[in-house]
Amino acid sequence: MRSVVRIRPTGIGFPLPPGRAAAAVAMLLLLVAGMIGAQAYADDKADLISAVKAYFDAEMAGDLQGVWNLIAPSSVFKRSYTYPMYQEMIRGNAIQVKRFVIEEVMELVDRPDPENLPNVEKLAVVRVLVLLAGEGAPDMERRSVLTFLKEGGKWYKG
Repeated sequence: MRSVVRIRPTGIGFPLPPGRAAAAVAMLLLLVAGMIGAQAYADDKADLISAVKAYFDAEMAGDLQGVWNLIAPSSVFKRSYTYPMYQEMIRGNAIQVKRFVIEEVMELVDRPDPENLPNVEKLAVVRVLVLLAGEGAPDMERRSVLTFLKEGGKWYKG
């Protein structure tokens, strides 16, 4: 007796033997999930880059309130100082950001330390080339590696 294998159409242009349809659907779902994950990463990275630019634009403009607002609420700095203390610190500093270039997002991770950083949704490490200028001092180029945190759906400097 000959066995007969029935082939069912998949609706995607070619028939699959029984049992293979489930595997094909699973592979398709994994592919779609990967694309969604890649898109979410790309969106997060774009939002992060915007936050880094906003932070350095505020630094260049001397916008103290803007810089203060872009510092993470959970950061040690923001928990240790008040805005008036921050203003006083900055007033005594003659060095200013003249130009910046975001070189690389070195790392972007989900929930880096839920126990110690419960409000931090994501953490990113960004390398930035900064040109600093001061009164009477020559301009100085410095490469900095900075931490940015995502809290409440928004990116902040860590």
